[in-house]
Amino acid sequence: MHARELQGEFEDALRVYAQAETLHPGYSEIYAGRGTMYQRAGDFENAVKAYEFAIRLDQEYVEYYCDLAGVYLREGYTKQAIDTLKRAKELAPGKPGVVLALGNAYSAGEHYSAAVKEYQELLEEAPDMEAAREQLAKALRAEGREEEARQVLLKSSAQIDLPDPRRF
Repeated sequence: MHARELQGEFEDALRVYAQAETLHPGYSEIYAGRGTMYQRAGDFENAVKAYEFAIRLDQEYVEYYCDLAGVYLREGYTKQAIDTLKRAKELAPGKPGVVLALGNAYSAGEHYSAAVKEYQELLEEAPDMEAAREQLAKALRAEGREEEARQVLLKSSAQIDLPDPRRF
């Protein structure tokens, strides 16, 4: 597809969202969808505005906070991403994806001790979450805690149930 065709599709999508907004002005998913569209187009400012408006309409929907934090992280605004994800964690303290995202945001901002705390908390609740284990090892290494990182990864391998070779 050529850039002009893509621009035309983007403008068509904006018109559809505008029509949906007219019909259902309080429907938060319209604004979140618009945020995703702006984000994919590289329009940081409008993506943030759209996600913030979606959050104002539905302050309990944690995914909007995660989407907004993702925009912030891609643009290098780690403090805003961390603050946004802290709020998401307050709303959904046991949601693994939120805790993992918060740990990743801390790591992106080089706040490794805070990242380690989040990953450890997550692994207590979901010990089989390999992404958290790998990120924990990376954060530990970044802090110079090589042996602990190695142990975290060894623990991961030890938890895998391998078939007994004598059975074959």
